Amino acid sequence: MGFKQKRWMVEAKRLHSILLLFTLLLGAERAVAFSVVVGKQHPFLFVDKSEVESAKSNVFVRKLPRAVAAYNKLKSRADSALSLSVPYSYGYKENIAEKYGAAGVRLATAYVLTGDTRYAAKAKAILIGLARGFNPSSSTVSYNYYLGFSRNIPMYAHIYDLLYNYLTSSERQLVVNNLLRPAANAVKQYVYDPKSNVRSWHSLAVGCIGFVLEDSTLTKHAVESIGGFKYQVANCIGVDGLWWEATMQYHFFSLSPLALLAEAAAHSGSSENLYTYTSPNGRSLKMMFDAPIQLADAALFLPGNNDSRGDRTLLDQEVYELANKRYSDPQYDWVISKAPSPLYGYVLLEGYTIFGQPYALVTPPSPNRMIHAGVGWATLREDTTPRFWGSQSIMVMLDYGPHGGSHGHADKLNLDITAFGKRLAVDRSNYSYSESMHLTWDRQTLAHNTVVVDKKSQPGAKSMFDSAGVTGRLEFSDQNAGIKVVQASADSAYGIGYRRLVALPAGYVIDIFRLTSSTIRTYDWVMRAGDSDGVLQSSLPGFTAASLGASTDGYQHLTNVQKATTSGTWNVTWQNGAGLRVTIIGRPGTEVFKAVSPGGANRTNIPMVLARRTASSTTFIAVEEPFLSSPVLQVQPFVDTVSAAGVIVQGPVFRDLFVAAHGATASLKAVNPADTMEYVSLSGKYAYVRVNGSSISAYGSLTGFRVKASRITKVSLNGASVPFTSSRGYVKFGS
Repeated sequence: MGFKQKRWMVEAKRLHSILLLFTLLLGAERAVAFSVVVGKQHPFLFVDKSEVESAKSNVFVRKLPRAVAAYNKLKSRADSALSLSVPYSYGYKENIAEKYGAAGVRLATAYVLTGDTRYAAKAKAILIGLARGFNPSSSTVSYNYYLGFSRNIPMYAHIYDLLYNYLTSSERQLVVNNLLRPAANAVKQYVYDPKSNVRSWHSLAVGCIGFVLEDSTLTKHAVESIGGFKYQVANCIGVDGLWWEATMQYHFFSLSPLALLAEAAAHSGSSENLYTYTSPNGRSLKMMFDAPIQLADAALFLPGNNDSRGDRTLLDQEVYELANKRYSDPQYDWVISKAPSPLYGYVLLEGYTIFGQPYALVTPPSPNRMIHAGVGWATLREDTTPRFWGSQSIMVMLDYGPHGGSHGHADKLNLDITAFGKRLAVDRSNYSYSESMHLTWDRQTLAHNTVVVDKKSQPGAKSMFDSAGVTGRLEFSDQNAGIKVVQASADSAYGIGYRRLVALPAGYVIDIFRLTSSTIRTYDWVMRAGDSDGVLQSSLPGFTAASLGASTDGYQHLTNVQKATTSGTWNVTWQNGAGLRVTIIGRPGTEVFKAVSPGGANRTNIPMVLARRTASSTTFIAVEEPFLSSPVLQVQPFVDTVSAAGVIVQGPVFRDLFVAAHGATASLKAVNPADTMEYVSLSGKYAYVRVNGSSISAYGSLTGFRVKASRITKVSLNGASVPFTSSRGYVKFGS
């Protein structure tokens, strides 16, 4: 969960001075202190009286289906909680406090909606019981950097707020003096990494207590201190709106407390609207809501990179109820309209299906962002219009960016592929932090769809929460109607030339991985199936049992290893419903390994292919073809030189020629080795030609081509018609 406590306790004073300077420069500390209105009527922390009345109307009068479903679920859970046996006095233990706290929130919410004092009495017993037994100095409170405590104590602040008018004056004093103030002070005094997701929860814990007690000292700490709301908005949200740790799990893990803090501030009559706050460097909370929408695939799954399980979808994020409530942005209506009802995750977010705003049916957003510069992810989609959502369209994601701190993996230039509503080749963490396999498999380079050099992982996989990974570099990107192209490098991963170009025309993926070194190296190109139990088949004969020659860095976990050797073009296919065929252009001495890789408790027998070459330099030229019933593409060699690489792909109704420079640009005439009459002249980064029926569409930096085609009536270059000639079954444009 971030850096070790010892480091931050030792360096606390030095860091505070340095970070205070940066925070002042970024404007996180304002001349006008953050303040709240005092004397408000309870409840007001996360929900107020007008919202309670509106919720009653939505449930009992208007009978809105989503609100009714959420209320019924809430009431069912509250009814079950009535039978809980609650001690007269109990100390803080994380699992007990979480259980009682969640039950108390549901009971107190049911009370304000129904007026049934049975719910209030049981919720009061939960609240008063902890207040009687609470010891802020207990190790169970400070366990794991106060993280669990900071997630649980806001529940008790919420219960206090909802029950305020039910409690006696002496009971309120007991809760405030024995529980809430000591809890806030315990968390407030703790020094921790100000960029950590843990710190986001610290801010919520201190802030929500400050808001409910109308204590500006506490609220100012939560909002304006080093590591508080404004600091994290300025320093932890990237230019793309994504949390700096480059994992969707911790993006939402941080967004939830920040959004709840903004919600509490909005109810408090605060001097500043945190929902609309924009830091001097242009960051805002809203950016965190917007960014994941542009990362979702057609089935609304989110990336599983770094410490994410890879099975969460955009629709699992109940925090969008708050976004839909507070922003006039139709894309949030769309997210909520697609989500099941009711959503349940963190208990403080449960009620917003009832207390939030009904959604409107709107046009889906356009998923047209290709480069997510803050985290260094590139998403290429066949369709960048609203039609993408729910379609069978292909989406590819290339990871080239920052390591992601302690939650990063050694995965530079990993490639994910989704299509037909299925994740065909994806990155995901399969094991929990308590399992050794999280370190020895999940974090290793071999567990990702990239290239392992000399059977060793990239930096960042030596220990649990190893933050010493590397950052790659975006070298090129282009997005147009005919093809999307991106290239990135990560030379520091192994101290060699380490570059991957990915292109997405309609129907398949072109994947060119260029590796250059001054010495002989072993290059293992890896691709794993996205799901378990898929059958891996290969065009190569003669597979025999073999060893990969390594017993560390993840290799020790591969089973059923088989090997074949080839110099020609070959392919492997896996299918479990929708499938993926991977075709790789041949080179002499290529060793092809099939194996079974780990998948965790819920995913076993995940097929994996590894292509090995031993050389100083090499280029893996691959075509990845998603398919629903059976693959249909034929792949031919085109170009494979020190300066460029390319392929020819024949489909049922089209024929493509593609060539790209390894570097920034190249000037060359790429000639089809199987038909020397055909060529494409490149002068720039890439050239792509598609022959389809009576038309030819070309994109990129090409000065001319001659391709085999007949009955052509139109030729276009980058969307504009160009003159051409036809002769003896060939069509020519330019030089």
